[in-house]
Amino acid sequence: MPKPTITIEYCDECMYLKPALEAAQKILESYADRVAAVTLKPGHDGVFRVTADDILILQMGDDGLPNAERVARAVEEFFV
Repeated sequence: MPKPTITIEYCDECMYLKPALEAAQKILESYADRVAAVTLKPGHDGVFRVTADDILILQMGDDGLPNAERVARAVEEFFV
């Protein structure tokens, strides 16, 4: 099975770059051997979305901006 590319799309206007970088770092620290790449994609309109090869695995909802640990857990669940 090919390794997925994880993409974190974040709202640049909302200053979500730092949380996106922290999430990318956590993913790489935890799953570097299981992913092909982690990419950051600037967006707008409050977006914070994590996909694996275009499959949605997590997005910001009513509970707010997910922290790096929550993003890493969602990536781990994708692998299961």
